[in-house]
Amino acid sequence: MKILHKNKYCFLSILLALMFLDYSGYGYYMFYLPFIYLLVHKGYKLIDKTFCVLFMWGMLYALSVFIFSDGFGYVTTFIFFINFPFIYLLGKFLVRRSDDVSLINLLYIMALSMSAVAIVSVIKDVLENGFLVIGMGRNIPLIGIDNEEGFISATLITTKLLFLLSFLGFIFIPLGRKKKFLFLIGSFLSVYCAVRVQSRTCIVAILILMLMSLIFNFKGMSIKKIRLLLISLIFLIGIVSYIYTTYGDLLIVFDRFETDEVETGGGRIDRLMIVGSKLLDYPLGGMNMNNKIGHAHNLWLDCGRVAGIIPLLLLFYLTCQYLYSFVRVYKLKSVNPILRLAFTFLSFIMLVGFVSEPILEGIPMFFAFFCLLFGILNEYSKGTFVKSYI
Repeated sequence: MKILHKNKYCFLSILLALMFLDYSGYGYYMFYLPFIYLLVHKGYKLIDKTFCVLFMWGMLYALSVFIFSDGFGYVTTFIFFINFPFIYLLGKFLVRRSDDVSLINLLYIMALSMSAVAIVSVIKDVLENGFLVIGMGRNIPLIGIDNEEGFISATLITTKLLFLLSFLGFIFIPLGRKKKFLFLIGSFLSVYCAVRVQSRTCIVAILILMLMSLIFNFKGMSIKKIRLLLISLIFLIGIVSYIYTTYGDLLIVFDRFETDEVETGGGRIDRLMIVGSKLLDYPLGGMNMNNKIGHAHNLWLDCGRVAGIIPLLLLFYLTCQYLYSFVRVYKLKSVNPILRLAFTFLSFIMLVGFVSEPILEGIPMFFAFFCLLFGILNEYSKGTFVKSYI
């Protein structure tokens, strides 16, 4: 495999950062860049069956939005959905042109870029209003947008933070100091912001990621390291208990766990049941035009809600293909263990977002990340890579 030259690596880093930097909507218009980049580098040679299915799905979804428009811009829609397959190809291209170290760095750059605007917005609001004061409920004024219309819901902020949050999974994993420091700084910032907006989804994901990190690290640990880890956990529990008893007001952000909505996933289960029961009434899509039926907060049902049953089935097929590629890559012993863990944490977080947030109509960039990761896994599953240790 031809390894990326330093200049090309820097260019790709900037390209991916610009694509996923959602500052005042400009990042979305960068979605044309993968098409141009791949055209120059003859990336069309990487086209496969998955690309064709993804392209067909994007066309059908964009056509449904065009027919059943509820204010979502036509041009923006086509930028999102017609370019998703080219982002998938870009993922395949990255595997052929980069080593494991470069690849995991690029994934982190994308996750950090996607979360940057949300993190800065939350920190800015904390500095102005304090950690416990939330001016517009749980909504936050987003930088880069007029303040009168610039408030973004906590749900969308959560979606922007999720991929960066996935790097918290490396907290107990042996890793180089510099890389681990960078991963944890980014993930701790996302944890801080998630707690600030009282995101139950993120808080549950945080606990599961830490548990996964412990399990993956436990296999190769010596008795001495296990003892040290247990002492550290006991010490951490003691600190949390002290904060809870001494500064209880700081934990007011967890009050949402004591509401009745927790039993129904914040009302998501009811939404899911309503949309699911109405799918056959809107086989060609357009359910989004019925103001009485809101988002299902589920990737597949929200797709069916807008575009109908056929795009829903195509999307379900693509998801199954992704999981199949992930399992194949995970079983390959020749895959770098750190990169395998990165794929695991990112895939877990991706599924969390798919079953809890309005992805396609809320943060299409989240789905773009999925497409790029899909391309990476598909290419890795063929074994066309260079083994490199981080």
